[in-house]
Amino acid sequence: MASILVIGVGSTGLSAMEQAQQFYYEFTKKNSPGANNSAFLYLETDKNRLPKVTPNGGTDIKACFLCPQNIDATLNNWQGKYEWMPTTAQVLNTHSGAAGQPAFGRIALWAEEQSVRNIIQDLYNQINGNAQTNIYLVGSLTGGTGTGIFLDLAYLIRQITNNNNIYGMFMLPDKNNVGQTTKDVIYENAYTSLFSIDKYSKADTKTNTNYKCILPGGTDISNLSAPFYNVQFF
Repeated sequence: MASILVIGVGSTGLSAMEQAQQFYYEFTKKNSPGANNSAFLYLETDKNRLPKVTPNGGTDIKACFLCPQNIDATLNNWQGKYEWMPTTAQVLNTHSGAAGQPAFGRIALWAEEQSVRNIIQDLYNQINGNAQTNIYLVGSLTGGTGTGIFLDLAYLIRQITNNNNIYGMFMLPDKNNVGQTTKDVIYENAYTSLFSIDKYSKADTKTNTNYKCILPGGTDISNLSAPFYNVQFF
């Protein structure tokens, strides 16, 4: 049996993992196949959104919170280097989510890059990750956290694991269930996300669409491959 690593991003990713574990529990009385061949990681910018607690003490979903709080000097140093960077005052001292703004989610990932890198490496080692391991990135492409980090995260995972079996499973907006006040930003986030996936899935050195990014910690990622082996939208 191939090992799996499931990484849920934001509340949608958490909900998907919890429902998958509940479904598995109904048939096996276990949350997952086991720690030796499966691992679940939850990345979130809102510290109020926690994995559910069960009568047995909780699920085996490991949580990692991304928060730009208390990195004043770092954020000031980033100003002027990245055109998408919001002002420092907008992101400091917050731990209640990305508020539907992808830039906030991306900053949070960059601020916690080393923590994310370490936890992914640890979980990958825990399941004896190899070329047959399947990695699933699950979340929504409508909010700030998922939209802000899914692309960088996919390529970061590739670099950490040297694994090409990375699958995306993402929620898109339903036009019938989107209120007028939030419709514009939700559709903008979804559109830019789909555009990014399409662009980097056609990576070509001649058209300069290969993914290249130098993270603030010094990590230099350059990759001609598509971010995902396969993507499913819901």
